[in-house]
Amino acid sequence: MLDLRPRSALLAAGVLAAVQDVEPLPLDDARDVTGEGLAFVELVAERTELYVHQPVRVRLRLGLEREFWASQVIQPFRRILDIPVQVREREEAGEDDLAIRTIPPGPDRRPATLALDGDVVAAAWAADEVRDGRRYAVAEIERVLRAGRPGELRLAGPLLSFAFATGFAEDLLRGRVPLDRSDAVVRGESLVLRIQPLPEEGRPPEFTGVVGRFSVAASARPRELAAGESLELELAFAGEDGLDRLALSWLAVDGFHVEGMIAAGDRRRRTITCGLSPRSEAVHAVPALSFAYFDPEPPAGYRAVRTSPIPIAVRPPPPPVRDDLLARRRGWRAPILGGAGVLAAGLVALLVLRGRRRRARAASPGRRSDAAAAFRGRIAAADAELVTALVEYLAARLDCPPPAIFGRDLAARLAIARVPGVLAARTTAILAGLVGARYGGGASAAGVAEVAALVADLEAAFRAAAAAR
Repeated sequence: MLDLRPRSALLAAGVLAAVQDVEPLPLDDARDVTGEGLAFVELVAERTELYVHQPVRVRLRLGLEREFWASQVIQPFRRILDIPVQVREREEAGEDDLAIRTIPPGPDRRPATLALDGDVVAAAWAADEVRDGRRYAVAEIERVLRAGRPGELRLAGPLLSFAFATGFAEDLLRGRVPLDRSDAVVRGESLVLRIQPLPEEGRPPEFTGVVGRFSVAASARPRELAAGESLELELAFAGEDGLDRLALSWLAVDGFHVEGMIAAGDRRRRTITCGLSPRSEAVHAVPALSFAYFDPEPPAGYRAVRTSPIPIAVRPPPPPVRDDLLARRRGWRAPILGGAGVLAAGLVALLVLRGRRRRARAASPGRRSDAAAAFRGRIAAADAELVTALVEYLAARLDCPPPAIFGRDLAARLAIARVPGVLAARTTAILAGLVGARYGGGASAAGVAEVAALVADLEAAFRAAAAAR
């Protein structure tokens, strides 16, 4: 009898032991047994009416008539599969703007291997079903789909193929050997999803692009700083699948200059870190911020969540020797990054992994003077990331949080620090190349020697400017 239980200890723990190609089962001479009750395959969606970018769960389900599968189905692949079938998914027009993510079986679901197109994947066993007096073992593959445009989306019906025999012989070496192999196919029906556009009416200016529901919490550090210094605002978002679409390019904070942002996270949790500089000593709090999303649940509409205000204390500026520099820094308005901010989204993860997550702080001579030595130590490491090392160096030398390095005014910051214009332009160009190569792919980037030479020239310029003060 065919054993439908998982054979792998790794699979039993919810981990696929190996992923390898399988040879496709023949379809040309396969007998179409759709409707004969031997098996079924279907697509089932939790809803068929939804909005653009609204996540929807769709299950690919196959049922195996237990008596038939235990007595007549054979293993047609060289690799033994828990469910010896192949499912083929056909593409139809309209699927080019469709995002699909497979959900692996959870710890409470028994996994089982089967062939999906040319790969071995893990499905999850579900409860048996009885249809027309027959009992079926049921397995499911669950996905999350998001359509990127309105209209009717038709998902083609899947094909389930397998091999079976009516006669068997016992072999001492090979065990039970089929005498009259036949190939069969079962056809599933297509699934139609109707996608509605997001309404224009009532769309607030702070709409983030997220369809679903989410929450947000804000924190800031330090809570005490001098005028002209920066603090780090962290916005932690959590919610349903879809937070990867979170867009904050419009973000403005009353009373503060926004000095760039970096992002990290996934579809359900996302963290945005911003550098903020208070415009004056009269600022006493980071104000409450409002973030809007579209909630598709009835009654569908735009909703908003708000952060709580965060009290801060802004001290008078440092001694007069820095008055001119700090006053000019307060006059900046650094626009939020567009493409560069997206490319730099992974940088915060690198900083966290290295234990380098920064708090905004007062100007520190030790931090500045140690910047070059710290840079040399970072690039000497076996796992050195040039972009991380250069950003850390610049943040230390310019006394700002790392997110501020990605502002469009980096050249202006360097100019205020009395770095020559040619050297400032060279710095921004090299940094852009490193970020593009690391996070965008395909861009040319400077090597270790070139970046080290850049830092040496910057260090000379910073020291010359300090001596001239």
